[in-house]
Amino acid sequence: MAGLLPGLLPAHAEASERWPAWPTEVSRLAASLSTQDPGREAERERLDALEQLSIYPSELITEAVVLALADPSTAVQREALRLCYARQLAACVPGATQVWNLIHEPSLRMQALRVLALELDPSRLAIVLSVLRDPNPELRLHAAEVLGWAPLPDGERPGQPRAEVRAALLVKLADADSQVRRVALRTLGRLGPGPGTLTIARMLDDPEPAVRAAAAVALGQGRDPHAAPALLRAWQAPNEPEVRAAIIASLARLPSPLLPAALLSALDAPPAGLSAIQIAEAIGARSEPEPELIAGLVERLADEPLTRPALRALLLIGAPAAPAIHTALERGVEPALQDALLRLASALDSLPASAPPRPELEDLTIGTPLARFEAAAALSLAPSPAQDAALAERLLADGPIAPRRVFLAALAARGALPGMETPWLPWARLVGAASDRSRSLGDRCLALLAMGAVPPRWTDAAQTELAAFTGDPNPAIRGCAGFAGARLHADRLTGLFLLDEAPEVRATVLLGVAEASAGLRARLRILADDDPNSAVRQHAEAALRRRADERWILAIDPFDPTVRTVHHDGVRWAIVPESLMQ
Repeated sequence: MAGLLPGLLPAHAEASERWPAWPTEVSRLAASLSTQDPGREAERERLDALEQLSIYPSELITEAVVLALADPSTAVQREALRLCYARQLAACVPGATQVWNLIHEPSLRMQALRVLALELDPSRLAIVLSVLRDPNPELRLHAAEVLGWAPLPDGERPGQPRAEVRAALLVKLADADSQVRRVALRTLGRLGPGPGTLTIARMLDDPEPAVRAAAAVALGQGRDPHAAPALLRAWQAPNEPEVRAAIIASLARLPSPLLPAALLSALDAPPAGLSAIQIAEAIGARSEPEPELIAGLVERLADEPLTRPALRALLLIGAPAAPAIHTALERGVEPALQDALLRLASALDSLPASAPPRPELEDLTIGTPLARFEAAAALSLAPSPAQDAALAERLLADGPIAPRRVFLAALAARGALPGMETPWLPWARLVGAASDRSRSLGDRCLALLAMGAVPPRWTDAAQTELAAFTGDPNPAIRGCAGFAGARLHADRLTGLFLLDEAPEVRATVLLGVAEASAGLRARLRILADDDPNSAVRQHAEAALRRRADERWILAIDPFDPTVRTVHHDGVRWAIVPESLMQ
């Protein structure tokens, strides 16, 4: 991901996106792109026009950007291709294919390649696969990278696109260029479980450390238990710290009975270059930790050098570790350890074990802010027509939004504008509240969350309004708007928000993603694999596993300044910082 971001961020990284103040504002700029004058001054004018157009929402500039793809100037074409990719404009794909076929300058062809891969039909897939055999190693590398985020349909029967891509990339593991081998491995990992485990495992012996690390990562992403012996052998062999870190992280992801003992052994004696905390964090990320692994961590709490790493791993494991911790407390532990265990048990026990009972509507108006917001969350889980109608009436009321803040929270959690066949009046008020920068951050965010709850027939209108918030200067507002877009299953809009330079935006948007399409799953795999922020990587992995019917409710943690999710009894709790709601 880090390698793709420079120069590809959405327009708000450079200027605030906005709607035009008068009708001709965009058409005047676009008119200059229709000229074909090859002169330097005319070329500069067209480049300036593209730069100025980049501050407007995508739906207003798409036609002009597509026109610029046929410009006689390669500089103009390059800027148009950059905008096409940054805005994820499918309308650019035919023009990018033409650029690829007609232009032979390598850097321009690489930009065209990533745009035409936005929608891979058989002919465009054939182009990308053919580039894997190009004499230019930079083009081969770029093709392998593009395939890592291209939208490939599920299914790997012979002749299907995913099977073709996997087979071509496995061949590239013998490429003479080590960077091509490394990127091919990373893309194979992003494809997920499938054939080729043995071939990838052989790359653990590659002479280049970066290639060995990429092979380890790919084996973990493949989740094939047959990869465990090869990774364990590589763990014992001499290796650089970055390679060992990739190996231990992948071992912790594999479902193999060989691994609990091996992971505990690694925690006992970390190799040079790795700390016990690093190994503990890998163990804590195990999706289904075995009872013997948890018991082993509890036993190591009494070993002073391992107390802190074991506590860290148990806290990351979360609720599954709670019974073992309570058992240890009941047996009795040393006084020095008892306080740490009690704090850990308290932290784990404080997580919501199940959905609370459905409250009365008036419960949203009494008690502490935390109690009222949790009541709003509970209200969303068991819809009642009478309560929904009363909730709609509260939302329609005139006056400031602050007294109705908790009702907005209930609406955001509810997932649909309740009791209204024509929700334009409350919808207009939501848009106004979200856009009004004189309002509090929490009010604007709640209005945006509620905008993601419109009925399907209003989805297009909601996307149009939410797109304007990609240019908001406040990352919290961009995150809330992206979250709403993800709940609408607006994949292109969601993908644009996921290109945001602020990690808190990307992390918040990922909370709203459920059962992503093939194209969005490709973007999620990149984030889960390469994002420089650990929270974003974790949220992306969770989003890849999430079902469309998985419920979620809002809750507020007054002590944690981050946004995160906690899973219990089939309910996904979106834990939102209290400061955001004030």
